[in-house]
Amino acid sequence: ELCTEDPRYDQLVTVCNHLTQVAEADQNPWKLHLFRNPDIIDIRAVHGNYIFVWSGLLDVAQSEDEIAAMLAYEMAHALTRHTDPVQFTLWSEVFFETASLATSMAVLYASQGTVAITGSAWMKWLYMKAADLMPLEREYSKEEEREAAEVAYMILVRSKYAPEAMVRFWKRVQDNEALQGKVKRLNRDLSLQERVALLEELLSQYSGGREVTDLKAWTRNRGGKY
Repeated sequence: ELCTEDPRYDQLVTVCNHLTQVAEADQNPWKLHLFRNPDIIDIRAVHGNYIFVWSGLLDVAQSEDEIAAMLAYEMAHALTRHTDPVQFTLWSEVFFETASLATSMAVLYASQGTVAITGSAWMKWLYMKAADLMPLEREYSKEEEREAAEVAYMILVRSKYAPEAMVRFWKRVQDNEALQGKVKRLNRDLSLQERVALLEELLSQYSGGREVTDLKAWTRNRGGKY
């Protein structure tokens, strides 16, 4: 259920606007949607500058800094093109058309002509589903998670929010068994230990005086969307 009447929605919008401004990523509007579901602790960015937040995340976050940290992390996935739609090459199109035709003929034969399937779109959907490439179910590689974490820290260092809030959030989850089961979707394929270790490593670099580079140049050099 979409929820815009929750007073925390306005807080989300304010935080999001601040982060996009300091990241110089506010040329195109970001569309923020809050779902009322206290049992789901999750936040997802998808292609097109859409960010979906489930209210369970806001229930667990103990400060605006932690909310900002989670928003910055998802923005980072979008800015580094991790959320871009799957691109199919000419050869993959040929493969899907061939596989679709073969499967359609098999279904037609098995159903004695009563069921027919046409087109390759359903075959692509099955592939994306099996490979965890659906927009709201997308998984990221460890390299992509590291890249997003680094960009998120760059954004937070430029902002008025505390970068260490990201570590605080995940360490609290790591120490709370009741929360661990609720954040499996949010944590994706990384273990809690891996995520905390990654965030602590990067935090030590930035809190130790590591220079915050030009975000636009940094992401462009890695195929980002600025």
